[in-house]
Amino acid sequence: MQWTLPGRETFLVLEGAARIEIDDGQVLELTAGDIASLPAGARTTWYLTTPFKEFWVIASAA
Repeated sequence: MQWTLPGRETFLVLEGAARIEIDDGQVLELTAGDIASLPAGARTTWYLTTPFKEFWVIASAA
């Protein structure tokens, strides 16, 4: 799944795992209990193991 972040996204992986490839070349490997934060405008591709659950917050400068 490709996703371009509309604002800063901070999230906690609750269940499962994710591999997130960021267009700048960085790769995040996350599992349950991990927290990550990605900047607004980051273009990402997500590969998930299921079931996958996350809690996320998207913040915008307003």
